[in-house]
Amino acid sequence: LDRSQAERVAEHLRGELPCSVRLDREGAAAAAALASAVPAQDDGPRRERLRRRLRELRERAINDDMPLAGMGLLHHIERDLEDDERWRSRAAAMAHALDRLQTLGPDLMDPFSRAFSLAPLGRKVTISVDRNQLLKSALGPVLAAVPHDLCPGRLCMKYLGEEGEDGDGGGGVTRAFLTHAGQLVADPLLGLLLPSPGGHLQLSPLPGFLTPSAADADGVWQQPERWTRFLGRLLGMAIVHECPLGVLLAPSLCKQLLDLEPCFEDLQFAPGLSDGGAGWYNTLRVLLAQRAPDLLKDDPTVVRLDSDELEKALLGLEAVMPSRSQQIFEALSGHVAGAAHSPQLWVGAADLAACLLKEAKTSAQRKLAMSKAKELIDGVLVADRELPPDMPRALQALRVAIQSAGAMQAAQKGEAGEAYDLEEQKRLAAAWERSSEEEPKRWADGPLAQIQSWRTIV
Repeated sequence: LDRSQAERVAEHLRGELPCSVRLDREGAAAAAALASAVPAQDDGPRRERLRRRLRELRERAINDDMPLAGMGLLHHIERDLEDDERWRSRAAAMAHALDRLQTLGPDLMDPFSRAFSLAPLGRKVTISVDRNQLLKSALGPVLAAVPHDLCPGRLCMKYLGEEGEDGDGGGGVTRAFLTHAGQLVADPLLGLLLPSPGGHLQLSPLPGFLTPSAADADGVWQQPERWTRFLGRLLGMAIVHECPLGVLLAPSLCKQLLDLEPCFEDLQFAPGLSDGGAGWYNTLRVLLAQRAPDLLKDDPTVVRLDSDELEKALLGLEAVMPSRSQQIFEALSGHVAGAAHSPQLWVGAADLAACLLKEAKTSAQRKLAMSKAKELIDGVLVADRELPPDMPRALQALRVAIQSAGAMQAAQKGEAGEAYDLEEQKRLAAAWERSSEEEPKRWADGPLAQIQSWRTIV
């Protein structure tokens, strides 16, 4: 390292381990002599081996089979490999770096490598992303970068296979990337953020829970800390690049990001705690108006009960707040119903509804998911328009999930000793069988006709 780089590393490690900066004249002279003694013509096979390893690692990183923390390092090794002077002085270091990348993958970035920027002062850092797999391809490089390398003037975003690139005067591609990434991280199917009342988004208390992609090894449910750090970096990049992500965060989350304390009124934006006029938030407001009025904003609509009326209102009620999983279930169910009038959300909402019906643990959860799925189906029928390309597949999966959930509901009623009409169950089973055998005339009308035939059963 040169002196400025070494001092920066030493400053970062201060308090973690003893370190000092010194000038190594003998080592520098020996390295220069060794570099000049190696004939360039003998380096061909060695260079070609490193080129082959670079291609393999880059393919693995882009496909995200093994997310790499060193995508930026791969870019610089690839460039230095073709520079004779840099190759002679850094060949051993390049091979060692590739060994570490191949072995450690995302765990490569220890405190030392976090401190040492891949780009010296004045050099730009290029992050290449795949537009079709934007978040997965950006995850490793964004997390691997030193924070100041993600700032304007240092960062250069590039889409693979496209010509566009950030210019010297501004980061047009970077801003386009942030806008696109903001749309994707806000999707409830990803599992990082939950839809909340008022169009807000709240950080999920269990990232990735109940999402169709929960089984993916590289998904949010399997690697919540990694994805949450990625969200934090996107928020930071949006601030320094002055490019809004287009995400409306809940007030309580904004306050925590600013190191402020949330207040009681923020509960109205908490998923599962505010359901119109009958949720936990409104119930607690009535109680606090009697016991702790200082916590509430002045609101003439809040009913103030005397002690006797309050005791009667509480009689027989269980003081049980919704669990985190229940809050997520209710929030995602609400999103399914809310997507009924947004054709661009139909496919994801149908997949999510099928997932909720599959994962429902109680009769109440199945009823909730079933009712929200019905609202989605009604919205599709009312729209009376051509379905999105992947919608028939999503509707078929939803149909199977509804049928399974209905059978489980009937079985639980039987186990509980509740009376139910056996003939009615047989009629429903026959109706399901008929609806599955109906052949659609054409894809534009067929699925809608099939939906109409089994909507009544739902």
